[in-house]
Amino acid sequence: SEVLSLDDDEGLVGPSILFGAISSDDSCDGGSSPTSGNCALMALQLRASLDLVEVQAHSSEARARREDADHEHSGPSICFPSYETLPDAWRPSKELEAQLRLLPSPPDGQGLDRAAEAAARGAYGELVSLIRRPGNVKKLGHDALDAMLIGASAGGNMPDIQRTSLLYSRDILIELSGDILDNASAKHGKCDSLFGSDLSILVGYGHYLRLQLPQNSSLDATQAALEKLANLAVSDCGRLDRFLNFTPDERLNKYPSDPTDSDQIDVLFGMALQATNIMFMLANPNVKLPANTLDYVAKLWAYFFDYPFPDVASYAEGIMDNAFVQNSYLVTHIPYMLTGFQRFALKVDDAPWLFQYLRLNFYSTIAQSVKNHHFDLAAEFVDLFRQYGCTEENDIQLRDGTRYLLSVYREAGSHWLDIKQTDGYEHTDADTYAQSHLPWTAFIALRRRLFEEPTEGSFGAIDRKMVALALKRTGDHES
Repeated sequence: SEVLSLDDDEGLVGPSILFGAISSDDSCDGGSSPTSGNCALMALQLRASLDLVEVQAHSSEARARREDADHEHSGPSICFPSYETLPDAWRPSKELEAQLRLLPSPPDGQGLDRAAEAAARGAYGELVSLIRRPGNVKKLGHDALDAMLIGASAGGNMPDIQRTSLLYSRDILIELSGDILDNASAKHGKCDSLFGSDLSILVGYGHYLRLQLPQNSSLDATQAALEKLANLAVSDCGRLDRFLNFTPDERLNKYPSDPTDSDQIDVLFGMALQATNIMFMLANPNVKLPANTLDYVAKLWAYFFDYPFPDVASYAEGIMDNAFVQNSYLVTHIPYMLTGFQRFALKVDDAPWLFQYLRLNFYSTIAQSVKNHHFDLAAEFVDLFRQYGCTEENDIQLRDGTRYLLSVYREAGSHWLDIKQTDGYEHTDADTYAQSHLPWTAFIALRRRLFEEPTEGSFGAIDRKMVALALKRTGDHES
């Protein structure tokens, strides 16, 4: 991955430096101006031009090797270039197909890939602008860090955004860690503090940031303190069931009688996100987790192979049924256990059921989006098609999803935060997370990526071990 070098490796690079005003007018004041997102990125580019940030870029040969490796995951059996190549069950209805064919082309002869990149850059700029507003980091908590770090994941082809992501994420992590470390003696070092606070998330991300950034004493001290607290908490847990705060066998030895039950979906959603945090901690050699932790994550991954996700027709209200939406969000979040939030590629064999679900239900999410003006879920499906190595050129579903999102973006004057969503998904100033989610998902849907290599000890190497254990488990189960 690309390594950053700072002239001042001890000073914190805060939002006021990274994203300071670069214009004398009000358009770059960091407020809610439609142009403030672009200003955030422009400020970073100005800072880079002053040699405050340098990127040790990959050589062209190394970059080409990574691109070749990424494209190994695509092919006739994975990416589908036209409607005619899709199985009938995966195709849109005739009515929806006609609507999709009428979507406008990018303006001024711009290629779809270039238009998608421009819109992705706009999305990330708006996200930065939103999160840097006073008080929003505290309001969002670890979601601010999750949102910022998407610019770094597999982001070598957007080095300016990758710089933004890593530097600002470092500052957010240090800020969020303050509350945990300031109250350590009173609240932390106990088992329930690991997942009862942001400790498990911060200690995983902190290790990742230390690997990506040059040495920084503030980050080093913060991470050392987080690791100490995490190890105290794990030691206090002792057993795996106390560490997880539930008994794995009680949850994973049977399937629910009603997979549309919202409480059941919420439980599994929490387990998937917790498992992703665990994978980040497993990639940190300074944190010692209970025995059999990786086996548990593999068992959870294998659990979904036969999970009874209903067909769309089985839902009482079809595509408009909230349980369909929530189950589909669960499906789009399960892969984070393996990809580390877009960092590593997906393979069909990692979870054949996942590939089938995405392909079978994609046009249902588009139809649902058209009816209720909720766009985030469709964006998450498009994101996952890219995780398989597909592109606008070789995959009709990804191409339709990209064109659809771009049409919505253009209708809103090319400002993601100005898109109006309905039916309970409004993006209001009172709900900062809801505001952030559309540009967040738009960015991951529209930007291309250069996947990281699963080097020894990395998240990617551990996820390969996890999948191998899971596939062995499913094979043993079938036999």
